[in-house]
This record gives sequence, C-alpha cells and structure tokens, in this order.
Amino acid sequence: MMLDCAEQAVGSVRQSLDAPQGVLRLSVSVEIQRALLEPHLADYLRRYPDVALEVVMDNRRISLIQDGIDVALRVGEPAQDDVVARHIASFAFGLYASADYLAARPPLETPEHLAQHPLLHKFDGADALLRRGIERYHLRAKKRVSANDAFLLARLAAAGEGIALLPDLPALTAGLTRVLPEWATEALPLHALYYKNRGFAPTVRSFIDWLAAVAGQGRAV
Repeated sequence: MMLDCAEQAVGSVRQSLDAPQGVLRLSVSVEIQRALLEPHLADYLRRYPDVALEVVMDNRRISLIQDGIDVALRVGEPAQDDVVARHIASFAFGLYASADYLAARPPLETPEHLAQHPLLHKFDGADALLRRGIERYHLRAKKRVSANDAFLLARLAAAGEGIALLPDLPALTAGLTRVLPEWATEALPLHALYYKNRGFAPTVRSFIDWLAAVAGQGRAV
C-alpha cells in the first residue's frame, strides 16, 4: 500500500514536470505575428492553460540569451551557429495589386512590363529576383515605397498605389489580385530558433510542435 502511494506520488510529480507551464518568451517579426500567430494563438492558450506568453514583436536580429528569449521566429537562413533552427514553413513572394489599379492600366503580360509601374518593396524580404522554371528576371521597377512592414505595403497596394511584392500569406494578400502568377521569388524558410537545452523543455516543445502543425494547415508548406 505504501509502495503504491509512493509510486503514485512520483508519477504525479513526473507528470507535473512534463506538463507545459510557466512563462514562455517569444520574439517574432511583425508579419509572422499578424499573419500566422494572431489568427491561431488563442488555440494554443486553450490547449495549455498553465503557460503564460510574453510576445515581443521585433524585426531586428536578436540574441536569445541577452534578450531573454525562449523561442525566436525568423524568416530566412539562421544567422547564428549556436542555436537550433527548426524549419516551420516556407513561402515565396509574389506580385499583388488591386483589381481597380490593374483595370485602369494596360494588361501586364511579361515581367518587362513591370518597369512601367511603381513597386511597393519589402527591403528586408526576398530578393527581387522572379523565377519561372529555369527563367529568371530581376525586378527593375521604380521603388515607390520601401518598408520592412509587409502589411503597410499590402494596404498601399489595396489603395491603388502600385504593385507590391508580398509573401504568399492569406492574411496579407486577401482582396488583392495576383500579378503574373506564374512568377515568384525563391521560397524563404521560417525557422523557430532556440538553444538546444531549451528544446527539451515541455513548454518550448509544446509551442514549436503546435506552430508547426498550424503552419502545415495553411498556405505555407
């Protein structure tokens, strides 16, 4: 009887240690926060009621230790060699404009026609090299607006201010028309960055596994 009670107590402690709990500090870029996390984050909170999140939106490069971050979500290849980078999703950039903007101008049939249009450009995004199979074309359109916020560029495109090079994320491109849909940039990866020893923490593991599942259900693959 006493042995059974002891085993139950040990099992209870082990289950408690294995359960996601405590504070999880996240660093995410503006676009990933708004396009991927915001629509789904309530689901994570419901699944793991003992986890408290601290979300820092920041596009700059960070130090996980110095900034006190458990998991950083960043687009592109990792710049740090001392962290684990788990691939979450990949997405390309495509060209988008409002239907009214396109209707008021001659048809866009080749990438060369883009030179006649103002470009809304994300300067910290994908290189403006469009691909179609083995063909390549470097965008030479005049950059009317350059910004590191894709949502700003999407709003300007919706207002008819030009053609935006945007990540293929529904939260960004809803209501816009794809221009030259067969042309896109090389896909960029989204990684979850964390230190190796933190990967065994139940809270870190629960969030990364959840995010990978969410990303797999959307346009990103």
